Amino acid sequence: MVLVASVLWTNLAWFGHLLGGAAIFETLHENIHGVSGSVANPAVGMAGLLASPSRGLLVFSPWLLVAGLARWTSASPYRALLRLCAMGAFLQLVAYACYSVWWGGHTYGPRYALDALPLFVPLVALGVDRLRRPSGLAWFAVATTWSVLVAAGGAFAYPADAWNTD
Repeated sequence: MVLVASVLWTNLAWFGHLLGGAAIFETLHENIHGVSGSVANPAVGMAGLLASPSRGLLVFSPWLLVAGLARWTSASPYRALLRLCAMGAFLQLVAYACYSVWWGGHTYGPRYALDALPLFVPLVALGVDRLRRPSGLAWFAVATTWSVLVAAGGAFAYPADAWNTD
């Protein structure tokens, strides 16, 4: 409690706001990003978080969709755990989708959506088992190869921010 109080007092003393410097950045959104306020249409944010060419989770990790759908369509003794993980990931993505600057600055990849990835792990792990058929393995291999190549493109393409500014 003392630590929290000292951080809040320091933020108030230095920045004039309990949230510290973050409050100042939030006021700059209209000038820098062309959005009014911190809260936006969650449908637009969700579409961007999942399908944006430079930030979409499913663009960078399409294996989530392949393995997740394979698992979701089958009965499982872990159904309650899968639902809980899916609900947690969904709520995490909705929270970020409501933020007007959902793209997370000049980054390559799904910066905000990465926080939800651990919640997808049980779903994907159980889904991979279902993909034992050759066609399922082929789709998973294509999706995983795509993920690696897209990530490598961001790591080795120079100038690194050209994709974000052009």
